[in-house]
Amino acid sequence: MRRTLGALALAALAACASTAPTRPAGVAAPPGPTPPAAGPRASDAWWNGAVFYEVFVRSFEDSDGDGVGDLKGLIAKLDYLNDGDPSTTTDLGVDALWLMPVFASPSYHGYDTVDYEAVEPDYGTPEDFRDLIVEAHRRGIKVIVDLVVNHTSDQHPWFREARSSPAAPHRGWYVWRADDPGWTQPWNPGQGTWYRAAGGYYYALFWSGMPDLDWRNPAVRAEVRRLATLWLGRGVDGFRLDAVRYLAEDGPGLQADRPDTHRYLKEFAATVRAARPDAALVGEAWADTFTISDYYGDTARVPGGDELPLLFDF
Repeated sequence: MRRTLGALALAALAACASTAPTRPAGVAAPPGPTPPAAGPRASDAWWNGAVFYEVFVRSFEDSDGDGVGDLKGLIAKLDYLNDGDPSTTTDLGVDALWLMPVFASPSYHGYDTVDYEAVEPDYGTPEDFRDLIVEAHRRGIKVIVDLVVNHTSDQHPWFREARSSPAAPHRGWYVWRADDPGWTQPWNPGQGTWYRAAGGYYYALFWSGMPDLDWRNPAVRAEVRRLATLWLGRGVDGFRLDAVRYLAEDGPGLQADRPDTHRYLKEFAATVRAARPDAALVGEAWADTFTISDYYGDTARVPGGDELPLLFDF
């Protein structure tokens, strides 16, 4: 086999303990429903002290010589990451894999999904993914996957239908309006976020090829919860949630960290805990410490927090 570029190593998810810093006086936490307590105590969670290894499958290990890393290649290198024998010293001692997007996508990076139920064909088959889970678990390695649900690809069947007509069944699964209100990206005031199509304008925070799902639509939230439950049933040990700060938007300058975003994440997390109490949820939240800490949610009623027990803190 030919080894391609090495994977990105994530020695440990920074700030991975769900102990939020003390909030300054007068700064209120965002409102939201509190589901019943469930899941492991924060101190007992398997991810505390775990070493995560981030894998971009495309650039990790090529098993068939076609120039693209794949799942079979990753399986072949599991002993290099952790051979399952604590007495050996030749592996890296990895406790968990974080797989960058492995769902079907038209791009090399996969952050624009066209099918949330299908494995990217460049990486292999559903059977290959099943084998990866089995072999990783046999060695004591957990596996979490990137779940990108702030937006889809503009080639996703939902959006292709939505842009076909204002009356399309999935039109309401995305954010539309009749005019361009002029909102820009929060981090780039020179870049607009509304794009003309099918008698209106759709919202796409990152670029026109990644239209935002409308999380205020209950059908969208129900579908995301169904997909999470599906992949938990397929053996994954949790999710890294992309772009969690931007699920709901309320206007220019109010596109991140909205109260509804926290409410929807609590709802999602409750479903995940009900399906798999020990599932890891890692939020990609790039902000100041106190903004990030809101995403733990209520740590008093639900051990580890009723929102996201793991957050990026770089």
